[in-house]
Amino acid sequence: MNLQEQKEQLREKLFPLIEREGYVVFGFNLFYAAGGLNLKILVDFKEGGISLEECASLNRKIYLYLEENNLLKEEYNLEVSSPGIMKKYTHPRDLIRVKGRQIWVKVEGEGEIKEYQGRCLGVEDNSILKLEADRTQLRIPLDSIREAKEKI
Repeated sequence: MNLQEQKEQLREKLFPLIEREGYVVFGFNLFYAAGGLNLKILVDFKEGGISLEECASLNRKIYLYLEENNLLKEEYNLEVSSPGIMKKYTHPRDLIRVKGRQIWVKVEGEGEIKEYQGRCLGVEDNSILKLEADRTQLRIPLDSIREAKEKI
């Protein structure tokens, strides 16, 4: 089984386990680095706020599941973590996760690029970012967003 097939098999087995625990998967990668196999999974709650202890607990559950079901036939490193505040937001669920927090957005439209900073009010119809910037509520089409990150 090649690496891509292994990754798909793990995705099919692990996503339901992770979702049953109440988390959303924001990133999933199986790759070779530093001479070994690595499985990296980024998780959070739909509305954000996962703690280090919750990541560690889920890491243990996933590790036990992998071992009990002998899903990886070689030694591996497992990392379960939060997408973190430096993650670029690329999907509506990313912006839903940071609702109520300060974000920075780069928008392209009508031949120009604009940058906004403000409080994320949420996502409407999976297509519009609602942002409060300088006491004004903006509605930004998601397909015009070139980059977005949470502000510290």
